[in-house]
Amino acid sequence: MMRHRSATRRGLVLAELLIGVAITAVIGMAVATTLISVSQGLSHSREARSALQRAFAAHSRVRAYFDPGLCVLDAQDKVGFAFWLHDGRSNGICNLLELRIFWFDRDEGTITVEWVEFPEEWDDDTVTANDIPLDDGTDYFGEMIKMRELGRTSEARLVDGLRDVLLSYDTVSVKDAERLRLMIEVELNEEEAHEVLTSLALPNHRVPD
Repeated sequence: MMRHRSATRRGLVLAELLIGVAITAVIGMAVATTLISVSQGLSHSREARSALQRAFAAHSRVRAYFDPGLCVLDAQDKVGFAFWLHDGRSNGICNLLELRIFWFDRDEGTITVEWVEFPEEWDDDTVTANDIPLDDGTDYFGEMIKMRELGRTSEARLVDGLRDVLLSYDTVSVKDAERLRLMIEVELNEEEAHEVLTSLALPNHRVPD
C-alpha cells in the first residue's frame, strides 16, 4: 500500500514539474513578446522623432531664405526651384549673384542650395561685368550649372534623409506666389516614410521687372 502511494506521489511530482516547466515557458514567451513589442515601439518612436526633426530642419532652413527673399523664379518637380534672394544692384532684375538654386536629389535624399561665387581676386569692374542680369525666360538651372562647370559656385546641404520634396502653389505662375506649400516626405526607415506639409511665405514678395 505504501509502495503504491509512493509511486503515485512520484507521478504527481513529475506531472507538477512538467506543468511548472510549461507555465514557465509560456510566461517566458509572453515576456519575450512584450519586450520585443516595447523595443519595436521605442525604435519606431525614435525614427518618428528623427523624421520630424529633419522635416523641421528642412522647413527652418528653407524659410531662412524665404523671409528676406523676393521671389521663386521657377520650379521643376523632382529637380528643385530657382530663387531671387535680394535686389543687390537695385535694378529690379535678378542678377547672377542674387540667384539661389534649391536642388532636390532623390537618389541622395537631400536638399542643397547653390549660389554663384566669383574668384576673390576679381576687382569690382570684373565682378560687375560678369554679374549679368537674368531676364524673364532665362534657364536659371542651366545658368547655375554653367557657373558650376567653371568652378564659380558654392553649395550647402540643408537636410538629408528625404524620400521626396514637392513645392506647390495656387497661382498660375510660381513667380506670382506669395505663399507656397512645401511637402517633405521624410524617411523613417528603409520601408516607411512620412509626409510633412509645411507652409512658406514671402513677406517681401516682388516679381522681377
